[in-house]
Amino acid sequence: MTKDNDDKKEVIKVKPLLIESKAYKKMMYYSKIMGTDEVGGMLVVDKDLENKRLIVEDVLLFRQVVSGASVILDKDKIHGFMTKLIKEGKEDLIPKISGWWHSHGNGGTF
Repeated sequence: MTKDNDDKKEVIKVKPLLIESKAYKKMMYYSKIMGTDEVGGMLVVDKDLENKRLIVEDVLLFRQVVSGASVILDKDKIHGFMTKLIKEGKEDLIPKISGWWHSHGNGGTF
């Protein structure tokens, strides 16, 4: 761990991102059924700071507008999901929703 002396913030270097099998299989399934169109969603991430690593535990899929080159998640559906978590007393999950993923349809990475 290193400290930034100016801001007094701790900075933790994190090892490469790990993805649980369940989450990876869901991403691959969603990508396969979308075919040539992109698909995307939010990541549920465990921040294992003791071992300095991030682990993707799950992926969430929301209504979205997609094309062969873009994906736009429905912000109202995400907001509704977060509100539902709070109403159900599951707000401890909210900080774990800390990233997003998307496929590239038939396109390569760039």
